[in-house]
Amino acid sequence: MKTDTLSGPELNFAVAMADGLSPMMSHAYYLKVVEEYGDDHWFATNLKTEPNIPVIVNVIGDMTAIPDFSNEWGHGGPIIEKGKINFVEISSNNEWVATMPRPKMVGWRIMSSGPTQLIAAMRCFVKSELGEDVDLPEELI
Repeated sequence: MKTDTLSGPELNFAVAMADGLSPMMSHAYYLKVVEEYGDDHWFATNLKTEPNIPVIVNVIGDMTAIPDFSNEWGHGGPIIEKGKINFVEISSNNEWVATMPRPKMVGWRIMSSGPTQLIAAMRCFVKSELGEDVDLPEELI
């Protein structure tokens, strides 16, 4: 998918990827555990009963929902600060443009736009880390 068109869960998944959090769909994780521990593991039941949602799996195997980076300042704000992302409002079309320094290219900036500061900033961050196009799980699209 084009980075500049991402929104909602797709954008949050891409932000998690760009931030090194290794997101995945919950059923993919359940399958991985069942393959390792066998069909009698209780995750085999989860494949049939639980919704297939985007999650982050930590180093000890705990799943948590992917934070809502594109709507919650508490989640997106630290990325904006870390990435030194700036904003400009384009009043003619109620859009925000986010820019951030391009790594290893002094004076060059990465730009993305969106209907809110957070969406514009998260698109900009994803573009800086993953590029113009992002591969997302089919179940998410």
